[in-house]
Amino acid sequence: MAIHQCPGQNRMFWKSEDIFDAVCPHCGAGLEFWKDDIRRECSSCGKTVVNPRLNLACAQWCRYADQCLEGLTLEDQLIATIKEVFADDERLFNRALQALEHAKRILESEKADARVVVAAALLFNVGIPAAGRKFGDASPEQQHAEGSPIAGEILRRLGVEEETIGRVCEIVGHHHFPRTEEPREFDVVYDGGVLQNWIESGLPNWNPDLERRINESFRTAGGRRLAKSVLLRNMSTP
Repeated sequence: MAIHQCPGQNRMFWKSEDIFDAVCPHCGAGLEFWKDDIRRECSSCGKTVVNPRLNLACAQWCRYADQCLEGLTLEDQLIATIKEVFADDERLFNRALQALEHAKRILESEKADARVVVAAALLFNVGIPAAGRKFGDASPEQQHAEGSPIAGEILRRLGVEEETIGRVCEIVGHHHFPRTEEPREFDVVYDGGVLQNWIESGLPNWNPDLERRINESFRTAGGRRLAKSVLLRNMSTP
């Protein structure tokens, strides 16, 4: 049976920061986490939220690992893993979570492999920290070169089958430069990332050409619908 708290930690030695507030990535509501929480259910939207400070590295040696990891989805484990990869860069971590949410909404109306989409959406920026350390910069080409092998290593560590790993790494390895014809999984992940980039850039502000740009830039019908519902709804006439 899956457990919700880590049994391998002694609360006698906790500090005040070991109980903290977090934001639900699904609805934006606040919720409280204790350090040993693996997951919590959001009281606002009812969805399960993985502890954003969860570090699964201990699973390599802890005798309670099987109990802790039982019931964790691939998405749960990847969220915990990229949190560790992105370290203190909350912007990159939150961007990945938001891009994932967009991709999952697009996926509701597009025929694509959900397992590939979820993994690629969470991992497509995983090469940025490594590229920054290695080159002092993180150009798209450098992100792709560093990100694809890192994504593969993460997925193998989590026991993902090689066929899925190959498809995910293919997306991570060129997600900035889409080809004319791409697998539907690439298109869904790409549209989710574009939407999040546009939101962060402030593009939803008044722009008379926004609808045309959406039609030209998004690769899926689901992506165009979602972008219009999110961006056009929030437009304000000057």
